[in-house]
Amino acid sequence: MVVGGLFLYIFYMVVLLFSNSPFMAGSLPQSLEAQQISSLLDPFGLSAYFLESRDLTVEQKTSRSSRLPVIFCTTGFFFCLYQEVFSCLLKSYSLFRYFR
Repeated sequence: MVVGGLFLYIFYMVVLLFSNSPFMAGSLPQSLEAQQISSLLDPFGLSAYFLESRDLTVEQKTSRSSRLPVIFCTTGFFFCLYQEVFSCLLKSYSLFRYFR
């Protein structure tokens, strides 16, 4: 369990690093296309939230609850689908080991 969490954290940091996420120190301001790519690759959806709320004022961000962005839901769906496919492949590999 601990190894899986550590792997997820390392994977998240690598994705943030290569997608030039604004969370990483020293990153340049992103274009709209780069923000969309970063929000699709972000497994936790923080980039998708910041993409959705970039045009809101401070009062709007604090006074109303934010709706789930479409990109956030799409990303969550694809990461859940990836997890299911990977777990099925892992389970089938463990059930059908072929020895020579």
